[in-house]
Formats: sequence, C-alpha cells, structure tokens
Amino acid sequence: LSYAAYRLLPQTLWGLRNHRHDVAYRLQEVQVLFPWVANRIAFFLYARGALEGNLSSQNNLAVCYATGVGVEQSEFRAFLWYKRSAC
Repeated sequence: LSYAAYRLLPQTLWGLRNHRHDVAYRLQEVQVLFPWVANRIAFFLYARGALEGNLSSQNNLAVCYATGVGVEQSEFRAFLWYKRSAC
C-alpha cells in the first residue's frame, strides 16, 4: 500500500463518521481505495444502524453473518438478526 493511500485512509474513515446520510457513497469510495477493509467497515456500519433500530441495517447485518462478509460466519447470529428485522 502506498504512502498516499495510508494518508488518505484516516480522512476517508473520518468522512464515514461525519456524513451519516452519505454512507453508501463513502463506502463505495472506501471499497475502491481500500478493498481489504471495505467489508469490515460495512459490517460495523450495519451493526451501528441495527443497534439503533434500523430494520434495513438489521437485515443487512444478518446477511453479513450468514455469508461471512466482514465477520466470522454464524448461522445462529444471522437467524437472530433476520428474526429481529422481521418484526
């Protein structure tokens, strides 16, 4: 990874924290620049939204657990989040 990429990573992550309504755009930006961390960041963003009660984030978090994207695969946790998002 180049020096410029290391300098850009904190700015990109800062943007993820401070532009909550523009998360999808920022995540695409991170995925292009740093594909090795994009899945983990997506997982944390979905987890934050899920804990705040967002049904779409809860469903996406269940998909992350079911497929093992950004987190260790767990069918049990996927089931719990699918169940929670259906209510």
